[in-house]
Order: sequence, then structure tokens, then C-alpha cells
Amino acid sequence: MNRKPSIALNEVEVYFRQRLATTAPPGTPLTIGLVLDVMSQFYLDTSIASIDTSAYDNDMLLFQWGTYYYEGEMGRQFCLDVTRQFQLEGEEEFWQLSCSLYYPPEYDALGAGSCWSVECETLQDWRRGLNRLELATLANLLPSQVKIILSAT
Repeated sequence: MNRKPSIALNEVEVYFRQRLATTAPPGTPLTIGLVLDVMSQFYLDTSIASIDTSAYDNDMLLFQWGTYYYEGEMGRQFCLDVTRQFQLEGEEEFWQLSCSLYYPPEYDALGAGSCWSVECETLQDWRRGLNRLELATLANLLPSQVKIILSAT
């Protein structure tokens, strides 16, 4: 039986960045479609050491979108975000590895919302649901900025 590789909390962000870099050939633009593919695969085939498996929602994916105001030079931006949220054993807070892609605010008309992977029977069903959103039209659009951050909630 093949076991998923397990990585420590302090390796999560670097590991995800490496997965992104090795999945796309050099010079390939980072799109939300690519980020969804890599984050989904990361979720399916990589364990994070010490995740509390006592509840089904202690390791899940979140897709969220909307127009927000950011401090500094970014100002008002439309954001597409894919997050892996997990809870470690013995901790009350959750950890989030987020990959956020920013676009001009003219995509405001797409509104705001979120979809959790645990709201669907399978990860495949979650991805199919995301493809039905109007946001699918942005799948290959190049973002003005990308941020990858691991943080505690």
C-alpha cells in the first residue's frame, strides 16, 4: 500500500511553492486553474504531520472570491483564493495555507462567495461545482499579483 508523504508544519508553505514550481514548466503563467489543480493534488497526496483526524473538517479546501480593499498600493482588488485549512492535534486554532490571486476590481460583478470541499461528497464533486460557477471564465486569466501565505486563524 502506498502511503502519502507526510510533511511538518514548518515545511507546508515551501513544499506547496515547490509543487507549483515543478508542476508548471518555467515561464508558465500562474492561473487560478493551475493553482486549483496543484492545491487539490497537494490535498489528495500529501499529509501534514499531526493533523487531528478526529473530525472530518480538520483538513479541507476552501475556494473564495470577492472584491476587497487592501492597505497600501494594492487598493481595491478582485481576489480568487484557494486555501487548505487544517487543525493540528492539541491545538484550538486552525492553520491556513492560502494562495491568493489578485485581479483588477472590474470583476466586481462576479460578486463574492465561498465553497468548502467538505460541502461535497468528493473532491471531484467540489471541483465540478467550481467549474459551474461564473468564475470559470477567469480560469486562464493572468493575475496582477499572487500571494502564498501560511498563517494561523
